[in-house]
Formats: sequence, structure tokens, C-alpha cells
Amino acid sequence: MECIVRDVSPTDLSYISELERNIFGSDAYSIHYLYYLYNSCIFFKVALVEDSLVGYIAAKAENNKLHLITIAVASKYRRRGIGGCLLKLLIDFGRFGGFNSIFLEVSVNRPYAIRFYRKYGFKVVGYIRHYYSDGSDALIMELPLK
Repeated sequence: MECIVRDVSPTDLSYISELERNIFGSDAYSIHYLYYLYNSCIFFKVALVEDSLVGYIAAKAENNKLHLITIAVASKYRRRGIGGCLLKLLIDFGRFGGFNSIFLEVSVNRPYAIRFYRKYGFKVVGYIRHYYSDGSDALIMELPLK
């Protein structure tokens, strides 16, 4: 399966919003917040398979770090390397861009996501109580780039 990655465009945001709702439920970003991310993220890419948007990743620059805001792949396209491809692109972008690290928040209720980040070298560096709308906690994970 061939996956093409390109920069996000404004016309992608409605598809991303739909994927957000399907994947994250009540914690999905609104279309308004996705437009904010479109205008404020230093790194925002989409993954396409046969012209269908199947994944995305967005990160903001915060001081000398990249904050991974969101990464997601449609459920029927998971475990095919798409998420890893998107994350590797962000890691390369961070290394070549001179950033010190990449950090993110992930729900303690998403063990598969935690394993995914650990696979790429992220380590737990903090904890936020009641971070998500359902009251669940978040781990803060970070990957040093230098």
C-alpha cells in the first residue's frame, strides 16, 4: 500500500474533523480549533492512500521544542506504517530544524498509543490529572532530539 504525505490544505480540515470525531469522540478537536492549528502549526501533514485522507499530524513550535498536538490514523488503516511514517517525518523535521525535543500528552487510557510513542523513543516525563473531558489523566512524553 502506497501512502503519500503532503502539507495540509484548508480543504482537508473537514475530513480531519470527521476523523477526529471518529477517533477521539468527546475529546475531538472542533473544526474551529483545526483552523487555528492550520494557521499556527509549524508542521501539519496529511497521509493519503488512493486519494483518501487516512491520517494526519500537527505540531507547534514552543520555545526550542516541538509540541505534538495530534496524530491520528483512521482505524482501518492502522498497523500499516502510516502513523510511524508521519511521526518519523516530524522527528526528522525536529532534528534538522534544530529543536531540542518533541513532547506530547497522551491519555493513560490509550495503552496502544503509549506503546507506539515508546517504540520511537519517547519517555514519560510528567503527568497531568483530569486532562481530558472524561476526567482521565494524561502522561507527558518527550523525545530528546539532541
